[in-house]
Amino acid sequence: DTNSMHVRATSDDTSGIHVGYLPVLENGYGPRTTIDTKQVDIDYYEPVAGRNELKKLVASGGIVYHEQGGNEFAGRELVYHASEEYMTVTGSEEMPCMLNGVFANAIEYDIKAGIANAVLGEGIGIMPVK
Repeated sequence: DTNSMHVRATSDDTSGIHVGYLPVLENGYGPRTTIDTKQVDIDYYEPVAGRNELKKLVASGGIVYHEQGGNEFAGRELVYHASEEYMTVTGSEEMPCMLNGVFANAIEYDIKAGIANAVLGEGIGIMPVK
């Protein structure tokens, strides 16, 4: 919907949506990031005529988020606020939230600083240390 500057992509019961991001850096490509989910909602804005920028992305219906050489999250819903470079992941009983293999109630991720914090829940897991 270009009037409300909103995009929604959904999948049927047997398929999913695969979103990939490959940043272009001065010296080549950066690490690839992917999200697999059932539904994606994107809000965007137009700071300059003819140029659109991401405002907010919500992936729902179950998500798996993977950074090449970095973090891996799973849960029910992922919310990314582009201007703050901040992401949250929440889980549910049917779709538990996990940060790098450790169960959590939620995940808060400061992308710019590269710091992911887990709100710990019940369960056992192994947290890799770099």
